[in-house]
Amino acid sequence: MFLGFKPAAGCWSNLADCSIRFVVRLRLCFLTLYFIKLLRISKLEQNNQNAGIDDNYNAPSPIVQVNVECNGVSYVINIPKIEVPRVATILKKREYALPENIDATKPMVFLDAGANVGVFAIYAKTLNPDNIVHCFEPAPLALDLLRKNVKGLPGIYVHPLGLSNADAEAVMNVHPYNTGENSVMFKFKNEDKNTVINDTVNVQLRDAAKHIDKMGLKHVDVLKIDTEGCEVIILESLERKLDIIDYIMLEYHSEKDRRRIDDILKDFHVYGSITNGLANGVVRYMNGRLVK
Repeated sequence: MFLGFKPAAGCWSNLADCSIRFVVRLRLCFLTLYFIKLLRISKLEQNNQNAGIDDNYNAPSPIVQVNVECNGVSYVINIPKIEVPRVATILKKREYALPENIDATKPMVFLDAGANVGVFAIYAKTLNPDNIVHCFEPAPLALDLLRKNVKGLPGIYVHPLGLSNADAEAVMNVHPYNTGENSVMFKFKNEDKNTVINDTVNVQLRDAAKHIDKMGLKHVDVLKIDTEGCEVIILESLERKLDIIDYIMLEYHSEKDRRRIDDILKDFHVYGSITNGLANGVVRYMNGRLVK
């Protein structure tokens, strides 16, 4: 089973003549099933107005479209041009991959905290079109793109707020170059490292555990957290509900945070990780009750 990756002219030009293949295996009980996935990525440059995005959001780069086809289903992802590589990171490199032996034929419930423009939500739908995805995103530009990208996809619900450890209105620092790094925890500096960038927006946050109770969820198959510094406090809110969650995949931004995450998830097992230096990466956990 192969996945073909063919950027259009001008998109990742250093890969224009390359074909990247990899095998995704899925074991179900004693039978290994192979699902053929074909992912084709191309882009069409558009300005903010043509993409249906308010120019007042001051996007970090022109909004472009990435066309993705997987298992015969086409998806259109509107995303700032400078952030297009994120599509390949999630869909092709499978940054948030589930374990190989998971039963993907069974519909699952996903919580996506820090959904950004919805690439992970679309990844969840490529695993099974019947999957349910709850997307949490408070930043206005990312939220607008998220709504546009998942419009018409059944089973994806957009929540215009962020998860935290308390209900509050917070000031979000808007990253000048990357919507995926907007943060209520971190501030940003210009390239000279001396000038603090002070572009902010007020956003709504909700206590994660209380909000899950309000939603009436009794079981969560997958929790993904990419919230630029709020990962630990979200987990701390969810400590009393960890038994209802099967898989947790999240970023960490310091060694202190990584160790605290391990402490909170002491009853979980690590099944995968990606490191981006000494103090940043993604770790994927599975609930210990699933390990036989």
